[in-house]
Amino acid sequence: MIADFSIEQLIEQYAPHIKKTLAADRQFVKAEFTHDGSHIVTVGYDASIRLWSTDLDEPQQIAINESPQGWVAGLAVHTAEARVFTSDSFGTLSCFEYANSMLQPVWSNTDAHGGWVRDLALAPDGRTLVSASRDQTISTWDPNTGKRRNTFEGQGADIYTATWHPDSTTFATGDAKGNVVYRNATTGNIIKRFDAAELFAVQRLQDVGGVQSLTFSLDGNTLYAGGCKPNNGGNVQGIPLVFSFDLTENRPDQRLELGTSSDVYVRNITMHPDGFMLAVTNGNPGIGKLQLHRFGDEKPFYTNTKLMNCHHISLHPNKREFAVTTTSGGSNGNGRPLKDGKYIGSHSPVHILTFDKPDQNQAN
Repeated sequence: MIADFSIEQLIEQYAPHIKKTLAADRQFVKAEFTHDGSHIVTVGYDASIRLWSTDLDEPQQIAINESPQGWVAGLAVHTAEARVFTSDSFGTLSCFEYANSMLQPVWSNTDAHGGWVRDLALAPDGRTLVSASRDQTISTWDPNTGKRRNTFEGQGADIYTATWHPDSTTFATGDAKGNVVYRNATTGNIIKRFDAAELFAVQRLQDVGGVQSLTFSLDGNTLYAGGCKPNNGGNVQGIPLVFSFDLTENRPDQRLELGTSSDVYVRNITMHPDGFMLAVTNGNPGIGKLQLHRFGDEKPFYTNTKLMNCHHISLHPNKREFAVTTTSGGSNGNGRPLKDGKYIGSHSPVHILTFDKPDQNQAN
């Protein structure tokens, strides 16, 4: 473990570098490794699901499914089988099987929710799928058949994110107003509510902020919630924050700042089994940070500011690599034509980084 490492030792061991980049002409919301790490699945604003091979120096798209009717925001990858689950802005949940360079539909529920399904999470044991929606409800599903098991209410606001406890019997959800709710997955009974209201503000007529990311520690004793403390509406500025809530009640809740007001949101948090957290921030166009933070320290031991508009992390099964979904900078996204008269929209490079040192011969 790394508890006794100096900052210099941590950087020597874990400072990552880009191994390869998945280049695309589309804007992705998320990119996730498959359970065996052989492929990456991407979803995004073009209403498609794409499968990429990562074996080559430059990842190649090998399959696409364009059946979704809206933005695909939710993505969950099965922990043991060649299946992925998606949700879109029209309230549809779907399951696809990836095999033989194809993405084949398994089931689809077009009436899963009454609006945008912002997040999906599959239990670690693979037996239950949970969906979080703008309609302020949470539903649980049989991942094999797509049959609804239960629908739970009581959150009180649009639900942005969901995550499972490692024991697969409980889960947590976070919403637009900074409410974090921890529930029993079978009964829906609320075990505990956590206050992350600092991640929310009302600016004139605009609701700003909310819980952008949730994850449990690997031992299940701590729940982490990421977002920002908004200073204003419009082009939001705010301190990126992570709250840690102690489920054992043996210590006070903690509050961690991961930058300045120009860094804005903590978009995604992932736990590494060696004892540190990976987090990405973004908010202002062209600005993004990847940060590695050892538990118990006051500040990250590593920060990368060269990855623009970072918004998702996926840890490879080998724990030595991870993928960061970003968005291009300088994409002329406000709609002004370029000099040649052609409009170029945003696109999302997915960078695959590794903790392994560059091959010395290759470096020379």
